[in-house]
Amino acid sequence: PLPSVLLINFIMTTFWFFGIHGANMVGVVTTPITTAALAANMEAYTAGAPMEYIFAGSVNSVFGNWITYNAILMVIFTVCRSSQLKSVAKIAIVPSIFNINEPSIFGIPTVLNVYTYIPLLICSMINFSSYYLLASAGILGKFCMSLPFTVPGPLAAALASMDIKTVFLWAGLLVVDYFIAMPF
Repeated sequence: PLPSVLLINFIMTTFWFFGIHGANMVGVVTTPITTAALAANMEAYTAGAPMEYIFAGSVNSVFGNWITYNAILMVIFTVCRSSQLKSVAKIAIVPSIFNINEPSIFGIPTVLNVYTYIPLLICSMINFSSYYLLASAGILGKFCMSLPFTVPGPLAAALASMDIKTVFLWAGLLVVDYFIAMPF
């Protein structure tokens, strides 16, 4: 259910704020759930039956803050005047495309930084809620495949869900996240 995943996102983002790897901390609880759901969805997909689970596989990462970190870097490139932040962004952009956000997390830094915590928290809620509502309405496919975490977000969304429409949602959320992060 959506409120549970939003609570998980709140906890993960808050752990990251304090410098603790949020996904690793909550993964102890969530990974067995998302893995079982992913297996059930794949079984349904191969049988030609409707997939039941939205919170499956890497959906929470793909439609979570992986998008937001890219948006924050875009804000730094387009709006920020700090040469130090622009230097960090130049180093962080390529890893961020491949969902490796530690250069941003520790270089900007996002740890103990309320100016990144607030947009990360808001965006993670909007990003996942948007996907969840569209998937539950049957407009977008549900995740049924496991991919390496380094597959870029839009490609991971399309391949894991077997639905090209997820790419458009991902791109749209990147734009939304950009405008949410801009004032911060």
